[in-house]
Amino acid sequence: LGIARGVAFNAEDPLLTGDDLYLFSAITNATRSPGIRYAMIVDNELTIRAASDVNSVGGTYQLPAQTELIDSQEGYQVKRIGRGGDAIYDLQVPVFTVADTPVRLGSIHLGLTDTLVLPTPWSTKRLWRCASAWRF
Repeated sequence: LGIARGVAFNAEDPLLTGDDLYLFSAITNATRSPGIRYAMIVDNELTIRAASDVNSVGGTYQLPAQTELIDSQEGYQVKRIGRGGDAIYDLQVPVFTVADTPVRLGSIHLGLTDTLVLPTPWSTKRLWRCASAWRF
């Protein structure tokens, strides 16, 4: 979650200015972490602005139909894609402007393997506690 929050915090200016090089650099750095299968930055129109799969850039963000919402709090969402050992957890973290009145610009999506997120209520609560600790 710290990785997603860091990318979200630093994506504000590049999203506003169209600095695609910076957005791709942030995605590349995020996917270097173990257990992260994919990373992408999506704007408010659900257009993929940067992604670890460059073929998806410019397309519309859409999760597969077989997606289960695990938890959602204050713009953060965790969704499970698939079941068993092949499950991926899509962690969505919002990107806001740093202003007196924050404006949502889009979101960061990280695809986490089940080695990073355990599908239990205790783990989900722990994930949200971590999310709260990383708010700026």
